[in-house]
Amino acid sequence: MEPRRRFRIVKELAEGAFGKVYLAEMITGDNFKSAVAIKLLHGKWVGHEEIVQRSRDEARVLGLLHHRNIVRVEDLTSINGQCAIIMEYLEGVDLKSLVRFCRETSARLPRKVAFEIIASTATALDAAFHRKTLNSGQALRLIHRDIKPSNVMVTVAGEVKVLDFGTAQAQFEHREAETQALAFGSAAYMSPERMMGDPDTPAGDVFSLGITLYELLALAAFGKIYIRGEKFDETLNERIDGLDLNDLGQARATQVRQVLRLMLHYDPTERPSAQQVVELMEALAEEVQDGSLRRFCREVVHPAYESEEAANTSNDPFTGSTLFEDSSRAREEALETVEARVTSEGDEDIMATGVVPLKSGDECIADPNMGGSEPKAETASPEPVSEPSESGPDAAFAPQDSGLESPLDSEPVRANDGGGRWLLLLSALGLTLGIGVLYAGFEFFKAQPESPEVAVVETSKYRPGGEVETGEAKGKGGVLSLEIQGVAPTKVTVSAALTGFNYKWDGDQPLQLKDLEPGPYRIRIRTEAASIVLQSKVETGRTCAYRYDLDGGSEDWDQSDC
Repeated sequence: MEPRRRFRIVKELAEGAFGKVYLAEMITGDNFKSAVAIKLLHGKWVGHEEIVQRSRDEARVLGLLHHRNIVRVEDLTSINGQCAIIMEYLEGVDLKSLVRFCRETSARLPRKVAFEIIASTATALDAAFHRKTLNSGQALRLIHRDIKPSNVMVTVAGEVKVLDFGTAQAQFEHREAETQALAFGSAAYMSPERMMGDPDTPAGDVFSLGITLYELLALAAFGKIYIRGEKFDETLNERIDGLDLNDLGQARATQVRQVLRLMLHYDPTERPSAQQVVELMEALAEEVQDGSLRRFCREVVHPAYESEEAANTSNDPFTGSTLFEDSSRAREEALETVEARVTSEGDEDIMATGVVPLKSGDECIADPNMGGSEPKAETASPEPVSEPSESGPDAAFAPQDSGLESPLDSEPVRANDGGGRWLLLLSALGLTLGIGVLYAGFEFFKAQPESPEVAVVETSKYRPGGEVETGEAKGKGGVLSLEIQGVAPTKVTVSAALTGFNYKWDGDQPLQLKDLEPGPYRIRIRTEAASIVLQSKVETGRTCAYRYDLDGGSEDWDQSDC
């Protein structure tokens, strides 16, 4: 009989709705001992096909990803018939715990450290999406889908690690989970397009990372995320303008706010890529010399880690016991054979087709990452309440029970600055053009006047079709002609993220929007059965006509001109 590994459970590290993570001493057949973290799925989920599959997928995809900023998975096995992931044990604290510790102890979190942490996290996201597998040579195209402070850890040695890929979406061989019965993520860090059910893209992770950066800079929660474009932009400007960045000086503070606006842009196509975020953060870190990550870890992270160790009073029954790895036959059965999907009443709490309002500590229904408290479905709302959720369990830390503070209120709203400026910011930061360009970049931002008020077409209800003179381009714009055929939609929204334009139309009769600013426009059509997002554009002096047939099953416009 082959020797089985033993796991002496030292203590519980974290618990969630789907399982627990333990610190354990792993003892092999030749009596070799090492410290590991074990994520052990709760027994009640053993027969739940998608949760079991996603747990195994998490281990497999992390096994393919060897990156200094991603938690390392050592093995996938089973213990007592339950799926078990063996991971490296990390001595450190997650960013949520770190923010709380800094706030409670009045410890300073240097701006440079914040930028370096975000740069390392973005490096991990970029590697996860573009890393190629050895067998197929195809990119994993992995999207994390739950980036938040509790899923990023800083170790006492100065490492930054991204945790918890249990909700990730990826393309790789032997991937099991294919269904979409479960919705994933944490509403307090979820991009507007994900809340509305749009397909997941890397831009969603960049948005979540932008929220994380804001909270590192503010030492407070970002707050509710609105899905209506005009309300989103208004709130975003209030919060970013309200950040206290006086220690950076006017020029650099302006640049930081510009970067936040790009990462948190309502339009996902206007956000920088993860690699561009790396370059922006590195440029900012080079210019802001107010501390170092290694020193911060010695002086702040280590005490924060020790305080969490002292506060860990879990009385888990496994603590102090020794668990044996299943035999090879039992392990194969546990890992390769999944029972029919459970359809008992106990599944109702984790089945969802969209986002629901969450209470503090909940994950967006349902999150198979074993993190946070078990969610309960409530009545759906068009504006999900975003509150901080509990720490995920992939790290060596005890779960916390207190949320971040309310977001800062601030000065009057300015119009959104729009996206597409990340290259300008890099030049202004002097990445490649030297100190002269750096100074010129600072002067550029200092010389810019306050953003002018943008004429926004707003209504309290959806208007009928016809010809509408918007006056957006002051006689130098174009015309956008829209027609919806088939079953009349209940709601159509025409918006442009770059200018803040937003128009609500009932979709019944054709609509002509005249004198619009040239550029891309986003059209969202909502019916009782579906939500459709289409892209259009306006060109100077031209009428760009678009027609969509709701009954035709098309995925795009029937376009004429432009």
